[in-house]
Amino acid sequence: MPKNPFSNASSMTIGVFMLENSPIFLNVRYQKRAADQMMFFDIDSVNGSKSQKIKDAFDLQMEETFYKANDTNEKKKILFKNLEEFIKSNPKSTLSGDFLYSLNEYHKLLDSDQLKDLYQLLDTTHQVKENLKGIKNIIRRRTNLTLGQKAPEIIFPNQNGVLINSKELNNDFILLEFWASWCAPCRQKNPELLKIYNSYKGEGFEILGISIDKDLKRWKKAIKKDSIHWIHVLDSMEITLNKLNINTIPYNLLLNKKGNIIGRNLTLKNLYE
Repeated sequence: MPKNPFSNASSMTIGVFMLENSPIFLNVRYQKRAADQMMFFDIDSVNGSKSQKIKDAFDLQMEETFYKANDTNEKKKILFKNLEEFIKSNPKSTLSGDFLYSLNEYHKLLDSDQLKDLYQLLDTTHQVKENLKGIKNIIRRRTNLTLGQKAPEIIFPNQNGVLINSKELNNDFILLEFWASWCAPCRQKNPELLKIYNSYKGEGFEILGISIDKDLKRWKKAIKKDSIHWIHVLDSMEITLNKLNINTIPYNLLLNKKGNIIGRNLTLKNLYE
């Protein structure tokens, strides 16, 4: 009996392809990396899966258009156009719902009206329920976070148990920064965010950190360790995130003096500019 080539393998990578009820042929390449003796398969091509074929065509279209664009407005137009064309051609494909959800959850470019228009093109009877639910959540989130709209009132205790009301903060600009002590990306951005805060706190800029920590001691320890001395409150029940349909952290909203949203999920570079 021939020896199993993977019997001593430390790990293998997993290739992803669209599986459906049809004969499917995979062309794979077996490799063994000498440096760490890791053995794995690499999928060269997939034949026989109609879903895989249209997925590959869409991925190529995105590579040649969307991912080559640099301007945000241009990327927004391209993303809408690509999704509109794909969904119109494949309304029953589960890929339509998957692309509409995943690409907008990640890139956050399309507004609520655009998402509603694309959602109407789907044959929802053939879509994955989780994707449909996710798309609806994004639409609600975009609607709640429309630029120019009033941000909700936030009243939670700070580290000393004193209630802080966001409506009582009289600053020209307020950044609502949603985070948690256990969130690695949140903690990684704190040093640069602190530089921005120190540069502009004397010019009407304030940050209201809204943590969803469950562990009070861990939250206070993270604030002290990162030396982030802006205003902090604890929303351990995630009331504000749920109200705004925000399902990821870090996330931020920039408000003007009137409490209107003028920026959402800004990068540190965008915030600084």
